[in-house]
Amino acid sequence: MNDADVRGQLEQEILVLARSNRELEEFAYVASHDLKSPLLVVSGFLELLQATKGDQLDDDARLYIDAARRGVSRMEQLIDGLLTYSRIGRIEPDREWVDLGVVVAEALSDAAQLIRHTQAHVLVGPLPRVVGNRVLLAQVLQNLVNNAAKFHRPGVAPTIVVDAVEGNGEWTIRVTDDGVGVPVEHRDQVFVMFKRLAQTSDVPGSGIGLAICHRAVLAHGGRIWFDDVDGEGARVCFSVPG
Repeated sequence: MNDADVRGQLEQEILVLARSNRELEEFAYVASHDLKSPLLVVSGFLELLQATKGDQLDDDARLYIDAARRGVSRMEQLIDGLLTYSRIGRIEPDREWVDLGVVVAEALSDAAQLIRHTQAHVLVGPLPRVVGNRVLLAQVLQNLVNNAAKFHRPGVAPTIVVDAVEGNGEWTIRVTDDGVGVPVEHRDQVFVMFKRLAQTSDVPGSGIGLAICHRAVLAHGGRIWFDDVDGEGARVCFSVPG
């Protein structure tokens, strides 16, 4: 087989893989969307049961209903995460000038309850304006700030620093915390959907957040990774073309 034949075969395999990825994305979107309806029915009947029969239920029955409602809430988070993940791959994002300082301020406002609950101290350095999709960049920063607040060390109020550095024609945005951290050997794995570490398994979450960040950053032609920090904690960095 000559070089031309090899290139032709590789191009064909790339086309087949791209088509397969599009089909999987479409399936994930449709399946996730269709799952919302029966879940709403389950949630509605649980609320109806509690509203109409609540005074007739014993303590065990109330515990069962609470457990079912937590299961519904967990499933809703998973479905919403899958819809978001699949939507990023299905639609070419619009681009505009985005002020990341404003986006971070909005992310902190949305996370205000979590920040108060964990007593997190958040420091935000100067952040640039970049060309990108505002919605996707907001999702990335929202997820990273939330993770930095959630995965703190027991009994220690987290300190979170959001800043940026410029170099090599791109901006690197950094979210640094002093929480439980991520072992070096697991730093690539946590960007895979549903992958959660043993030390964070008791923290509520869908396990999709970092996968969404990864896909959103790739849609901007950037990359996302964990950097080393002095002492305890984690630093997640992502690049955006300057």
